[in-house]
Amino acid sequence: MANMQSSPNIIVGLDIGTSKIKAVIGELSPSQIEVRGYSIVPTKGLRNGVVINIEETKRSIKTAIEEAEGVAGCEVDSAYIGITGGHIKSINSHGVVTINNEVSPEDVQRVTDQAHAGKYSPSEERMLHVLPQEFTLDMQEGILEPVGMAGKRLEVKTHIITASQSAVRNIEKCVHSAGLHDSTPVLAQLAASEAVLSEDEKELGVCVVDIGGGTTDITVYRNGSMQYTAVLPIAGNYVTNDVAIAFNTPTDSAEKIKVQYGCAMPSLIKEDFKFDVQRVGEREPFALSQRLLSEVIRPRMEEIYESVEARLKQDGFSKEMFGAGIVITGGSSMIFGSVPLAEEIFDMPVRIGLPKSDYLSGGLVNEINHSELSTAIGLLLYAQQNFDLDHPGYEFTVEDHESFLERTTDRFRRFKNWLSSSF
Repeated sequence: MANMQSSPNIIVGLDIGTSKIKAVIGELSPSQIEVRGYSIVPTKGLRNGVVINIEETKRSIKTAIEEAEGVAGCEVDSAYIGITGGHIKSINSHGVVTINNEVSPEDVQRVTDQAHAGKYSPSEERMLHVLPQEFTLDMQEGILEPVGMAGKRLEVKTHIITASQSAVRNIEKCVHSAGLHDSTPVLAQLAASEAVLSEDEKELGVCVVDIGGGTTDITVYRNGSMQYTAVLPIAGNYVTNDVAIAFNTPTDSAEKIKVQYGCAMPSLIKEDFKFDVQRVGEREPFALSQRLLSEVIRPRMEEIYESVEARLKQDGFSKEMFGAGIVITGGSSMIFGSVPLAEEIFDMPVRIGLPKSDYLSGGLVNEINHSELSTAIGLLLYAQQNFDLDHPGYEFTVEDHESFLERTTDRFRRFKNWLSSSF
């Protein structure tokens, strides 16, 4: 865009969802993110996180970027992209190497590489993340940062996440066509978790349920690290479609009344009222009862939660493993009554996950405090945590250094305190 300032530190977090594209522009430093602009744009170019119409997706991404740039008053060249869909795969793996007396950063890289060697097909899959869970040095377990420690045998447990090469390439192609030439794919639920979870929750055990338009993403953290991920092909669009079919109303209208008047538990409606609903075609609108709308919404929301519960049980997780309960986020988590319904089904504490604002600044912070933007904001947080201290154009201050050190050591301090108090 002409006459707009740009900076190498300005990044866009791009959540490319099935029904909407969310873009949040932030200016990064090691100590904070200044939120400069955001946009939410509808799209019909994707299904369950996968591009099905590349031209439609290109147009939607371009529109989202231009609208966010207009709010921000600046151009953006780099994006962190949320990746989700049924093509996502994850496994827990183990690696081991011998070392020469003292663990070096190169040793950590070697053992991490060894953990994922042969675990995926580069021609078909893209490696998104190799996330260390814990290190073991000469039989000493539970080490989070082994560099500088003395020993001979270094082991690591990791959580490995891959995605379909073709699915990621198609999304990158659409992003690049919007003028974003530098893009980094990131697992969407990793980004959402970064936005909504505290370190205490990660340590105690927590499950994040991110209910998007086309998929529901599940993430489990225990002992401070990601232990499990899964993607279910049932989400908020199924609720919208049920409403559209039940009341013969266009999908756009069904989405609006779901958001504005929807309730996941009819028993919470104390005073029923009616509102006008548009019909398909030229027919006159009709008055719909909120209670009747709620009776259509509840069964599908129940199905989403029950599918999550069944998947967790199938893969060996019980409610006793989640000391911090369940955190629900994503647009459909904001339907009134979602939390009590989830607590009834999961039989454990549930809360809405809103983006953390601790490290955000700027006049838009309160405006973007919505679970629908959790992934987009989490992408900026992920970028900020991996901020290159030698990034061109940024002057690294003493204050930034102190803040950066405090943030990177806080997780390890909390984990050690929890260990000492528990054993």
